[in-house]
Amino acid sequence: MGRRLFSYHDSWPLSNIFTGDIFTGAFHTMPALQDTETLVMTMHERFNIDIWRVWEKHFGDAPGVPAPLLYPNSKGNCILFIGLNPSFPEFVKLPAPLEGARYQEYMEWRGGNADQARILQIESETTSLYPYFRKFQEIEREVGVSQFHVDLFCYRETSQKTIISKMFRDFESHNLENFGRQQLDLAVNFIRDLKPKVIVVCNATASRIFCKEFQINLLSDFDAEAGYHSKRVSNSISIPVFFSSMLTGQRALDTFSYQRLKWHIKRALEKHHRA
Repeated sequence: MGRRLFSYHDSWPLSNIFTGDIFTGAFHTMPALQDTETLVMTMHERFNIDIWRVWEKHFGDAPGVPAPLLYPNSKGNCILFIGLNPSFPEFVKLPAPLEGARYQEYMEWRGGNADQARILQIESETTSLYPYFRKFQEIEREVGVSQFHVDLFCYRETSQKTIISKMFRDFESHNLENFGRQQLDLAVNFIRDLKPKVIVVCNATASRIFCKEFQINLLSDFDAEAGYHSKRVSNSISIPVFFSSMLTGQRALDTFSYQRLKWHIKRALEKHHRA
């Protein structure tokens, strides 16, 4: 089994902890400090540690399993886009110096011995290359508010039908497998910690799951005057929640609906977050 990763609930001395630059791959060990000093981790670092432990517990030394989705950074107080799970395509254009390498090779679990630093580097750099993220980045530029993306499940699988069968005992009754429940609980806590200004759920199936987890009533929580749902997600203030289909791909929003969504997000931000 791969090396043990500590949860953010543990006290973690700042000794023998690696840090570095995910863009250059220049990782190093931090110098040992006093035992009483503990590491203050960011939200995404806490998430990455806990999701890795879920994989260790569920898969152990099993080969042929994709490594979990890891987040190289996080942005709070943002426009938060939410998807179902990361895909696992056979080929994604990788950044230098990995051109020509197989994406799936770097994203394999390898019995817990996957190269976490390399995964984080690829996750960070491919978001600027992968078409799925381009619309989010476009909205960020046009609206003038930073964006971030979170998936409800961290298992890499391109088929939505397959991911549902792996995560749920029964989807209609929202009865999850333990493996799916653990991932979803971590994602929900991560979403709350991010304290987003606006949430856009970009998948019909993810929207149904999100409504169940955050107890959103499609009728009573809909603001008929504003034209979107409103819910307390992370604090006492209700925030706008938009439910949408995907913004890219074969089932993407049409051009006109996408234009309307951008306008609506901007108006929602102006209404809920006036200075």
